[in-house]
Amino acid sequence: MKRGWILDRMLRLLTVFLAVAGGMGLVILALSFSSRPFYTHHWLGTGIQNSCSEPGLIVLLGAGGMPSGENMMRIYYAAEAWKQFSHCNIFLSLPGDTADEKGSIALMKQELIMRGVSPEKIRYEAKGKNTRGQALELAGMDNGGLLQACALVITSPGHMRRSILTFRKAGFHFLIPLPAFEIPLEGELRFDDDELGGERRFVAPSTGQTLTLRYEIWTQLNYQLVCAREFVALGYYWLRGWI
Repeated sequence: MKRGWILDRMLRLLTVFLAVAGGMGLVILALSFSSRPFYTHHWLGTGIQNSCSEPGLIVLLGAGGMPSGENMMRIYYAAEAWKQFSHCNIFLSLPGDTADEKGSIALMKQELIMRGVSPEKIRYEAKGKNTRGQALELAGMDNGGLLQACALVITSPGHMRRSILTFRKAGFHFLIPLPAFEIPLEGELRFDDDELGGERRFVAPSTGQTLTLRYEIWTQLNYQLVCAREFVALGYYWLRGWI
């Protein structure tokens, strides 16, 4: 009797779980056919206004190893920003061994130099293990002198809102966010499948004229993943009192 009750209870919980998971899956799929994930991701990158006009320093937050897509995007934006504000030091923030010439943080510095940044303008912050740690380490540099300067913060769009809020909490009150957005491809991507030859097997459809199926659905799915992670991270940072 008891065993049957337990089995019935487990089946009910499994049914509820599958129903919830299925519902969430349908919502995710539906959102993939809309532009809402894009605009949410865009808001994460642009939803905070500047609190100063011209930077006195540039903060480049690293993202994983080198080379990587996110790091290269951030480096590109940092180098372009430095060309406009060449009086600024670039504070390169990424945990690692600065003495290792093949380490990620050193490779990021080399990439900045190849893009025209003066080596003497690049400084390391290699202790912070997350955004909170990086903000605290930078706040303590130069005897806290960086806190009085206008900081141009460069990171990925999805990470920008959390970064600015974290830096504010650490004592930085003069901030300019610069999200490293990807630049859209300007070329035409539609084509005629039959012109490419090959042998059509079974009932394989033609997709050359359909950008939604080939690209847009997957892009919106990726935006949803990035946004979901960031909202969880924002919630955790708020609970910890880091933002």
